[in-house]
Amino acid sequence: MKKSCLFAVSALLLLLGGCYGDKGNYDYREINEIVIGARGFEGVEYKLRSGIDELKISPYITASQDPGLTGSYEYEWVVVGQVRNPGERTTIARTRDLDYAVNLPSDDYSLLLRITDPATGLMFSRSTTISVSTAYTRGWLVAAEDEEGAAVVDMVSISRDTLLQRDVVRDDTRHRNPLRIWCDNNEYTSLVHGRIYLSTGEGSFLYDRESFGTDDYTVMRNYFANPQYLTETAASDMIQIDDKIVSSELLTERFCCDLSHCKGICCVEGNAGAPLEIEEVATLEAQYETYKPYMTPEGIAAVERQGFMVVDDEGDYTTPLVGDAECAYSYTENGVTLCAVERAFREGRCSFRKPISCHLYPIRVVRFSNGTLGLNYHRWEVCRPAVECGRRLGIPVYKALREPIVRRFSEEFYRALEAAEEFLREQERRP
Repeated sequence: MKKSCLFAVSALLLLLGGCYGDKGNYDYREINEIVIGARGFEGVEYKLRSGIDELKISPYITASQDPGLTGSYEYEWVVVGQVRNPGERTTIARTRDLDYAVNLPSDDYSLLLRITDPATGLMFSRSTTISVSTAYTRGWLVAAEDEEGAAVVDMVSISRDTLLQRDVVRDDTRHRNPLRIWCDNNEYTSLVHGRIYLSTGEGSFLYDRESFGTDDYTVMRNYFANPQYLTETAASDMIQIDDKIVSSELLTERFCCDLSHCKGICCVEGNAGAPLEIEEVATLEAQYETYKPYMTPEGIAAVERQGFMVVDDEGDYTTPLVGDAECAYSYTENGVTLCAVERAFREGRCSFRKPISCHLYPIRVVRFSNGTLGLNYHRWEVCRPAVECGRRLGIPVYKALREPIVRRFSEEFYRALEAAEEFLREQERRP
């Protein structure tokens, strides 16, 4: 009995000892937590050309104890190579907002924004991905010859936009009697590491995709100088109809404008106005009074200040803009941006429909040095509703644009596109 009582007392003492409070003086503080929002980091596909494009990101940033972000925070934008130079890190800016003229080797990169709070030494970050190419990484190459028989190579560079680069081969007079330009695309080469060959009557020249720089004659110069031995590497991507080279994407991709969702954003977004033909400038001026009543006061002021066209950085004629944003010839109705010129046309006041570049969009037309026309499909994120609508309805790009294609090129050319589409379907059905 006494042993039992002793055990009970001992257990009580242990319990009391376990409840003894720690009287130490500790100072607990909440940290200043910095959060980088999704703006610019999620749902955005960055495809950029080195030496051409600019990357601008204005992130949304909050700090739990500093709503006004008045602290002396340290910002760092870092790119990390993924394919060609994995793990290689380069700091491209030390500012809150990123405004970067892209100057990087071709590669896929992780892009990180790192924010350090000097008061605590804590660092917060967020990342996204970017894909960098050069002007020569992806596009069309068209070889022709000038009046003296020397090769002239033009390139349509395809990334976020369509860029025509004329006469990319300038440094060598040996390039005579051009026969074919081709790429060694296969399962073992990438867009970055693949080579470009210009085969001529004198031999073949080798180029790299990064700079379009040339090496000396290749060991295959005698073999590849004969066009019968050249592989048809681009046949599936390009179709020639008379003097026009057509991207097969006009036949295979789907598109149908959906104004109810896009709200006419293509008349507002972009870094320049719509391309204009020289004769269209004169027409816009001659018929100004017919469509002027439908323009906004800001648009009228822009036209009367800048003229009926402006010359962009590449020397092309484009429509004037209001505040470097919307086209001066546009107006808004029920939340949708529309064309004042086209409205006047539909109401019978104006004989001019609209600039053909607007009517044909998303087809971009370029003219090569030999006079050949190139028709390319321009991909733009703001047109995603049109892509989704086209896929639902099963409408190819060219069929969605039948009216402007006939207007610009003829009914016969449109029928040739129909025949080309049927040809591609037959090719797919073959075993």
